[in-house]
Amino acid sequence: MFDYLYYRTYSIYKYKWNDSIPGVYSVCLISILQFFNLSCLLFLAFYIADSHLNINKFYGALLVVALIGVNYYRFYIHSNFSLLEEKWRDENKQKRTRNGILVIIYIVISVFSFLTFADYFGGINRMP
Repeated sequence: MFDYLYYRTYSIYKYKWNDSIPGVYSVCLISILQFFNLSCLLFLAFYIADSHLNINKFYGALLVVALIGVNYYRFYIHSNFSLLEEKWRDENKQKRTRNGILVIIYIVISVFSFLTFADYFGGINRMP
């Protein structure tokens, strides 16, 4: 799934927006979404265990940096865009549209879930 997400975001940044560093944006986007997903799992685990989740911005940033490192290795060293492009280059239009919609749904659900969980479990401080 993350391979396809990387492929689609890289393609958009490279071909549609003519960006010079599409891989950086793609790796960062994937890492942030993974952070959102892992955070939701942590929120639930600590809630179920009836334990306090004492995490601050430093630990969150550390996790994001670690995920960026892992994804950098995955998409730059272990694999690269040309291999992924070769895999999905001949994707028919109907399947590409369906998969694009699924990518957007995944992104929206990940962001919405993270914000909802963070708000519910007290992770977001609101201004009065």
